[in-house]
Amino acid sequence: MNKKQLAAILMVSLVLPLALVLGYAFYPYTWGEKGSLTLTISLDRTEMPVKEYLNATLVLKNSGSEKVRVLRCYSQGYFDVILYDSQNKTVHCIRPMASMARVEPSYYNQYMVTLEPGATMNAAVQVGNDTSWGNWDIQPNNTYKAVGEYYCYPVSGSMVLPHWAGTVLSGPEYFTVK
Repeated sequence: MNKKQLAAILMVSLVLPLALVLGYAFYPYTWGEKGSLTLTISLDRTEMPVKEYLNATLVLKNSGSEKVRVLRCYSQGYFDVILYDSQNKTVHCIRPMASMARVEPSYYNQYMVTLEPGATMNAAVQVGNDTSWGNWDIQPNNTYKAVGEYYCYPVSGSMVLPHWAGTVLSGPEYFTVK
């Protein structure tokens, strides 16, 4: 074996493990932002007495064939329930948790969830007409439409995992305030 062959073998034996280690280290940054998501909303009842609450469950589903990375509820990713009156005017928007202060972009990685094809992520939201929650315009003897929304802003910066960004809406569910 000559020196050139020995040098080539030595180079391959050093470069190949390094390439494998780097590939493994950067693999999480090669997927996660493309996907097909659907959202459904269900209400625990269709009638709500004044000053009471009903529970809404929002289910975000990866309806595509590839895994997708999404943010759990946080300041860049939300589940909302939007209420509309009979004239389709927005009455109120309800979030299961309040916005948090903005932080270093890589901090969001701990709030990311991977949804495999067919997998779901749920959020529970309490819907009511307690005016201490804000300026509501919900009146007795009226029917309202509840629509679920999940949205996520793109978060960019060094070492932020690629993730889905956009908005997806559910179909409507209706309830009457008695």
